[in-house]
Amino acid sequence: MLADSFVLDNQSGLLIPKSAAFVQRVSSELKYKTGFSFYVDVVDKASLNSKQERKDYKNNVISKFSPPYGVLFFFRQAKKIDIVLSEDSKDLFNTDQIFFDYIAPLLPEKDVDLTPQRISAIILNGYSEIADRIADKYGVNLENNFPSENQNLFVRVILYLMLFSLVGLFIVVYFFKRHRR
Repeated sequence: MLADSFVLDNQSGLLIPKSAAFVQRVSSELKYKTGFSFYVDVVDKASLNSKQERKDYKNNVISKFSPPYGVLFFFRQAKKIDIVLSEDSKDLFNTDQIFFDYIAPLLPEKDVDLTPQRISAIILNGYSEIADRIADKYGVNLENNFPSENQNLFVRVILYLMLFSLVGLFIVVYFFKRHRR
């Protein structure tokens, strides 16, 4: 497909290889189908602890990309996560909602719990949802991404129908037994 690397600065191996391969596969498909480039940058540098240093770093990274693009930044030392979108893509989705609904719930309280496996899970949970939302806005389906919650709608409808049928059956049996007496 495309030769672009969508995993940036993962030199410390904080994003495990299997997760990095997943990001590469989904981002390649996303770029192929929509033209949107979606990157993950996992940074493990103590020199980026101040807000201004992180801002300068992010600006340097995104200056190399042409729109439309998005970058999910994870700063390990500073324990910060940021989602940056190109100006033309700011209305694709609410970045705060993605952070609070899909990333923040997985963040550990203790620094010692921030293992590469946990970091990969945190990043992939947010990444997968963002990729789906971008694909939805462009009207395409990502075959390589995790199944979205919407794909389970059919199963949920069937289960609810079965549940309501069972409850209805119990009610009918109860009233018929009561009516016979």
